[in-house]
Amino acid sequence: SQGLGSDLSSLVIPIIYNEPLSFLQRMVEGNSYAFLLDKVIANPDPLERMKAVAAIAVTFTAVDHDRTGKPFVPLLGETYELVREDLGFRAIVEQVSCEPPIAAGHIEGKNYIFSCHVHTSVKLGGSGVVVQPCGVSMLRVPQYNEVYSFSHVATSVHNILVGKMWMEHVGELTVRNHTHGLKAVVHFKPAGWSGHNLNHIEGVIYYESEHARYHLAGKWHEEVLGSRAPINLAKVDSASICSSTAALGSEVLPPCTEPANGDDVKLIWRAEKRPDRASQYYGMSTFGMSLNEINPTLASILPASDSRFRQDIRHMEQGDYEKAGQEKSRLVGHQKEFLQELKAKGQTWTPRWFKKAVEPTLGEETWQFSEDYWKRDFLRPKHSTGSND
Repeated sequence: SQGLGSDLSSLVIPIIYNEPLSFLQRMVEGNSYAFLLDKVIANPDPLERMKAVAAIAVTFTAVDHDRTGKPFVPLLGETYELVREDLGFRAIVEQVSCEPPIAAGHIEGKNYIFSCHVHTSVKLGGSGVVVQPCGVSMLRVPQYNEVYSFSHVATSVHNILVGKMWMEHVGELTVRNHTHGLKAVVHFKPAGWSGHNLNHIEGVIYYESEHARYHLAGKWHEEVLGSRAPINLAKVDSASICSSTAALGSEVLPPCTEPANGDDVKLIWRAEKRPDRASQYYGMSTFGMSLNEINPTLASILPASDSRFRQDIRHMEQGDYEKAGQEKSRLVGHQKEFLQELKAKGQTWTPRWFKKAVEPTLGEETWQFSEDYWKRDFLRPKHSTGSND
């Protein structure tokens, strides 16, 4: 009871509540549909692009469905790199602070640049915890000189002490197009006592004048639908849904022919099906399962700070919870001693790949990426696995 309302983001929890990924890896996993942005760029209509970008903002939450395991808290200076030439993007994330814990990320696609920094607050309340991510996420589309910004929604994990744990996203997600004055507001509904609204979302795309231009609805873990009129999900015939011009990953559906009133419900995004045995692998998608993979070639070019070299995560992935817990405690203790030494010397930690600067569109201070990372001027790990010492 003494912990009610307290920030638990830095609390070291038992290993059984973890999943074998670092929070930095989960950040990249949240962008597993971001490569679809390259499909959006082909559409010259700002409203059509906004539909797709709003849907992609919803997909950032989709990977969390049925995931109650807590990712490992990154160590100060820890990094994670992912290059997916097949999907057309490369990403780098760094833990830039641990008091408070802040991670900064940068993703480059063929036609877009996504950047963010996230500080996650975890608070205990009743029979569950509430995870509230704070920070700034920005999307730039150079071809149209467009800049978008995103807010974040909270995650509630229920029954952490008694009963079956389950989670939901609740709150308001806002996406702004700062170039054309468009704004999307998506409400993530709480399940309620009956569970009727579990995972449901409703949203509207406005011009800044608050004039509604388009309506969104669906379930954040399954699909996003769109229409010029408000959508009643209970009356939507899924068999009759067609693909809008902004549809993402829905080539299996026939394209819509625009009706005279424009009110037909259209599919904008639909989630990929998870592997049949996902429940045996912490609920991960195929994309998530691949995030900790490493081979000698990759190990030879990564910095020793990469999350793949954390032995606590590796031990847990291999099913050795005892070694994972011991190594986790060792690393946390080592970091605590290091921070105490810095404080005693009157020094502070300086991140290597991100630095604070004012973001011109928002006029706020954010963590901005240094392209120096891709020069790969860092020490190589000696082995394919190791530690962050």
